[in-house]
Amino acid sequence: MILRILTADQNLIHDLLDAPQGQTPDKHIPSNDFSITPAHDYHPSRGMVGVPEILEFAVEISTNIGVGLFTAWIYDLIKNHHAKAELSGKELPPSEKEIEIIIRQTIRKSNDTR
Repeated sequence: MILRILTADQNLIHDLLDAPQGQTPDKHIPSNDFSITPAHDYHPSRGMVGVPEILEFAVEISTNIGVGLFTAWIYDLIKNHHAKAELSGKELPPSEKEIEIIIRQTIRKSNDTR
């Protein structure tokens, strides 16, 4: 699955990428039950203060617990950090229940195409 996050918050960007500001991010693993890996190298928009950046991550969820943890993690980004997020092209709403439904549907579609 591909997770796309839109935010202008530089601290959030570096928290997501698990790298101190000014360093190149590599991989961020929020939990043993799910992981996110940057889908491409991050190149900040220089000189564009307040312009949202788009970050893309490959997401792997290994357990049902991972679905719940990933849901809560994404909900926190949207609600508390005012980020926008989409999963495999579908915008995620600011509702934990609806986010989990979309995640499970996306996983099911992914499994059906294998």
